[in-house]
Amino acid sequence: MENKVVEEKEVDMIPLMTPYKMGNFELCHRVVLAPLSRQRSYGNIPQPHAILYYSQRTTKGGLLIGEATVISETGIGCNDISGLWTKEQVEAWKPIVNAVHAKGGIFFSQIWHAGRVSNKEVIEKAKSQIGVLKELYSRLAEIVHECPGQYYRYHGDWKSETQTVVSLLAFMHWLETGTLVLHSEVEEKLGLTPTEFGLDVDDYLIGICFMSNELPRYVVNQVTAGDYDCPRKVLKFLTDLHAAFRMLNLRNDFLRKKFDGMKYDLRKVEEVFYDVKIRGLAANGDSAGEKQA
Repeated sequence: MENKVVEEKEVDMIPLMTPYKMGNFELCHRVVLAPLSRQRSYGNIPQPHAILYYSQRTTKGGLLIGEATVISETGIGCNDISGLWTKEQVEAWKPIVNAVHAKGGIFFSQIWHAGRVSNKEVIEKAKSQIGVLKELYSRLAEIVHECPGQYYRYHGDWKSETQTVVSLLAFMHWLETGTLVLHSEVEEKLGLTPTEFGLDVDDYLIGICFMSNELPRYVVNQVTAGDYDCPRKVLKFLTDLHAAFRMLNLRNDFLRKKFDGMKYDLRKVEEVFYDVKIRGLAANGDSAGEKQA
């Protein structure tokens, strides 16, 4: 009886290299390039190097399912995802698809929308207010110019608001690029000039610390929405940011206190990261932050 069961199982096994009819398509084998998210389409436009990437994985009669391809600007959930909603994007895809077809491959697009995880629409709405801030700082600079050499005498009247502005700009910049906004970039966004009415370095650094305070809450919200890779990205960013701050010789003042609080932000993100990983929801691979811990 046992031998009979074994023989039936062997008969039911289907070799990977046998043909398969999938609707109107005749596949020469059953090995498929699975869907993925490569995040190499800078500016949401497929790049020329993708021609080589996909053609290398193409076989005659083989099925390829392409990378996550966003169908709307409001559907972007992470950086450098390929798009398919503009003519430029469609044209960029054509040589990639042609390369696959030239080798006899069958190519399907994985159309994608991030749903609630998407932040593009929110960011664009916030960015529309940068011009308002720039105008306000311009008017403030005109007033200060009437009192030469008195910048730091009145600096306390706007430093708190400036620190908040820096934190918001830094957060938006990180959502778009995954990197830290530089002091000079903030000055440029706000129309400030170092020689006349610039951004105080302490205001910039404190603003970055305020931005750090928001990241643990952001991570929890993203995981709740189903983005299980977010904790890894934030953990790496915060680990690098904390290491950079440790290189500064800070005085025992408000900035020092804000920096000391950054380690608690880091710890909260670590807890979410490890919780997601223990539950088997995180992607494979250790982050820089995990290795340091």
